[in-house]
Amino acid sequence: MRIDKKNDATYTKELDEMEKYFLNMFKRFIENDPGFLDKSVESIITEAVKRAKKEIIFEKASGVLSINNMSGVVKLTLDDLNGEPKIPTKYSAFNRPFGTDSGTVCEGNDPRLSDARIPLPHNHNDLYYRKSELVTHTEDGYMDKLDKIKLDGIEANANFYIHPIGRGYNHIPVGGASGQYLKWHSDGEAEWADVALNKVTETADGIMSKEDKIKLDGIEANVKNYIHPTGSGYNHIPSGGNSDQILEWKADGDAQWKSKPCGNNGQVYYIKGNSSSEITPGYILYKATIIETDKELEDAKVTLIDPSVIYNTWYRFSHDSSESQPAVTSETTGWVYDSDKKKIICQNNSISYIGFISPEKYDNYNLEVTISSTDMDNDAIGSVIAFTKDAAGREYTLSVVRMRSFESHVLVENISTQYAIVYNYNRSDEKLISYYSISSDTVGNWADIPNGIRLKIIRDGDKITTYSSDMNSTTVSAYNKIDIDLNSNELLSKFKGPCQYGYSCLSQMYSSFSDIKFDKDNKYIYDSRTNSTWMVDVAGNWSIDSSKKVSSELGIGKFVFNEVTKKLYYINDSDNIISFNSDYIKKSELNSYLDNYLKSKGVIS
Repeated sequence: MRIDKKNDATYTKELDEMEKYFLNMFKRFIENDPGFLDKSVESIITEAVKRAKKEIIFEKASGVLSINNMSGVVKLTLDDLNGEPKIPTKYSAFNRPFGTDSGTVCEGNDPRLSDARIPLPHNHNDLYYRKSELVTHTEDGYMDKLDKIKLDGIEANANFYIHPIGRGYNHIPVGGASGQYLKWHSDGEAEWADVALNKVTETADGIMSKEDKIKLDGIEANVKNYIHPTGSGYNHIPSGGNSDQILEWKADGDAQWKSKPCGNNGQVYYIKGNSSSEITPGYILYKATIIETDKELEDAKVTLIDPSVIYNTWYRFSHDSSESQPAVTSETTGWVYDSDKKKIICQNNSISYIGFISPEKYDNYNLEVTISSTDMDNDAIGSVIAFTKDAAGREYTLSVVRMRSFESHVLVENISTQYAIVYNYNRSDEKLISYYSISSDTVGNWADIPNGIRLKIIRDGDKITTYSSDMNSTTVSAYNKIDIDLNSNELLSKFKGPCQYGYSCLSQMYSSFSDIKFDKDNKYIYDSRTNSTWMVDVAGNWSIDSSKKVSSELGIGKFVFNEVTKKLYYINDSDNIISFNSDYIKKSELNSYLDNYLKSKGVIS
């Protein structure tokens, strides 16, 4: 750096040759001078050293350093070194006085140095200044090499082409596919579309569909349109039906499918009435209480069961919440039979539900029994309506029970009742099926009602009705009734069909069962002498129902067997019932009668 004194006693700083060279070289590097683009920093330094050697010469032989080509004993002056001259009056800051006037400088603690300053605008040229920003559409600037390549690719004097727009100038639209064509879209516009020629219809010409072609090829030449006659005599077999159905008359010229009568294995078809085409399936042989003498009638009205047979031969059960069968073996032996009073008596205050089960199975019967106890306890006594086992041998009961309390161990589902029908009483899956609240019932001990309670059960297939007397009464009341249907609950379906029945109690010492009446043929007695039917009411009174003939109830052409009297009957027609064991007909006469009857029917010749 060289400092020169001016005429006004001021000094200026000027660049010496070495500084100018370095600055010019750096400027060329910054501006990407092609001569410097491939030079590294090391190359620049090397070139700078070479330049310095031209200014400073070192004589190796004499060890003399030469400056500005001067050698030997050289006396250097400030001018030789481009130094500053001696300052006569020493100030500071380039020999300018401090102050606030023009031409003075601020001291370091001048408060004006902290004031906001508005910089003066630049007024020098851009000799040493160039913009580095890229040129834009709105500002001048530096051109990048890509723009240069693009510019070089444009021919001289080329004009910017603007394609006309509007109708007549639009290009083919993009898109489309093989097989498509251009069709009018709007004024001056087109669009791609499928070749869609309209198919022929009954009212307009068009192309033929492939389906129509197949149909046409399948029609013989010169074929005529056939119109099938309609009306009576021309109707086809109706749609629908199945392998078990037949056609029957519906109307003139019309028929309908109808299921054939179906039945069970071993059944035969019977004509329902004279001159009737209606048929129904049925068995040839039926079991029923059919009589032909007064004694047989009286015996049939009352069938007393010997309690000793129950005590000595029937199956004994014991149930609790476990799956053990019997649940408590010792409680199955805690029974005695009082032959004088003809009673079966329980000797246990059992913790399980215990009782007797019949060996025979029934789905139609009448049962009456008196239940009682002389013990000062208030638990449950009843009767088993139906008893069955599943394939694994698990036992199930359907019972009617009477209680003298609302204690939890005798109640089901915690419902307070003293008269109920219960599914699987006292087992893990017990369920209350139905119950009835008798207004006269009281809570107390069984010993308080010495006459006990009379129960009646009527089972008619899947329908079961139970009756109970009031407490301390042996007369069944028609009002104290519970009705159930085995089809009403899936749990009860296992009791459909013939089942065993029995007598039972739970936690009631001295429970007893007496005056047992059982009619296994339900509530009907058929009198072959009068072709009439006897029926019994709830109170046990029998009377003839004149509207029910034996022939209509059991059916003409049926054989009927009485298991008690061991007699066989044949219902010949609506007015005649033949007894094969009758004292009033001899076998020879019977054979003669049957021969004549079968000949009249054309069965034999």
